[in-house]
Parts: sequence; structure tokens; C-alpha cells
Amino acid sequence: RLELGVERVAMLVPDTELGREAALAFRTELERLGATLVREVVFDPNTKDLTDTMKTLVAFDSLPPKKRKQSKVKPDFDALFVPGDAMLIRKLLPSLTSWGIKPRKVPGDTSRVQLIGTSGWNQPTLIDKGGYLTDNAVFADVFAPDDPDAQDFGRRFFLHLQRRPTTFHAETWDVTRLTLDALAATPRDPATPATRATILATFRGPRMLVGATGTVEVCRAAACSRAHT
Repeated sequence: RLELGVERVAMLVPDTELGREAALAFRTELERLGATLVREVVFDPNTKDLTDTMKTLVAFDSLPPKKRKQSKVKPDFDALFVPGDAMLIRKLLPSLTSWGIKPRKVPGDTSRVQLIGTSGWNQPTLIDKGGYLTDNAVFADVFAPDDPDAQDFGRRFFLHLQRRPTTFHAETWDVTRLTLDALAATPRDPATPATRATILATFRGPRMLVGATGTVEVCRAAACSRAHT
């Protein structure tokens, strides 16, 4: 919150299972950080007319009559979270700007709105064609091929398969490494072969892995946490 310089956040949530799940997680984190959720607007991602959605987002009907013009709208939030995929974001961007929600293109520009997204934003199809509206957007992803921890995995994967790995491949790699590490760490006694119970006990023990998706920490009872890139 402090790093981005935002205090008041709005959410524009597509009415999908992934959208609702992301909104719940984001809302919880906002509460933990002490930021203010100004407004949460749920909309149909398949709609072609976003007028009503934009009006609700900027609280258009509650504005004073003299400011109730699309060209005079000034949002009452300094950040906007949109958990959608790249194609949806490309569709939304022109509507956002036409309703006074001008994306922050450089860090620290408090006159504009900081865009925040999810891993669905991390796609080449989202690169602006002249507008550069997502240049300063902030989003988290599970797998970043350019991350130092992921580069070795990426080289090995490409060497063997002649193609670049996806998030699925990176997560599978890390899960496999966690499993193999647990097997290797299971106490071995020639007189008493390892059983499923002993392997499970080792697997559920606390440990840490620096993998293709970042640092994965396994806490007690096999609860995992990950530092996202």
C-alpha cells in the first residue's frame, strides 16, 4: 500500500468464479493492510456496453449535477483492481479512460489511478498499441521466466523440449522437487523399510525450496506459502 502510494481502492470484478475468488483474496489483503475499499463493482465480462458498469464504478449518479458529465468525472479512488485476463483488460481500458479513470503511467503520479491486476495480465496481447496504458500496471504471477530462480529451469526445459515452459510446467517442477526431497529425507532403516506413514510425516515437515516459481516454504501440516514474483 505504502510502496504504491495508494490508500483508496476500487474493484472492478468480472462475474466469474476466478474473478470472485480473486476479489475475495484481494479484499482480505486490503483489510490487513488497512487500505480503504471505496467500491466493488461486479459486471458481466461478456457485455458489449459498459456504460452502466462505468457509471457505477465512478458513482456517477451521486455526483453534483454540474459534474454529472462524462468529461468531468474524477474518480474518488487512487487504485483500481481488475482480476481479469488480457483480452478483457484490453476491452476495458478505453472505457476506463473515457470515464476519467486515467491509468498511472509512471510511479508516484498521484493525479492518475494505479492499475492492479492478476496473473491474467501477464500476456503479450496486453501490450498497448500506442496508448501505453499498462506500462505501470502492477500484477503478481506465479512464474516469471526472467526471474533469476527460474532461469536455470527455463534453460533445462528448453534444452530438452525445444520450447519455453509455462506456469503449469514450473509448478509441476517445484512440486516434483518437493516430493523427491521428502523421499530423500525420509529416515531409512534396512530392517524397517519406509512406509507411507513415514514418508508422509517427512513430507508434512517444515522445509523451504527455492524453485522455478520462487521461494516455496512448507510449514507444519504441509501448509505452503510462496513469495510471488
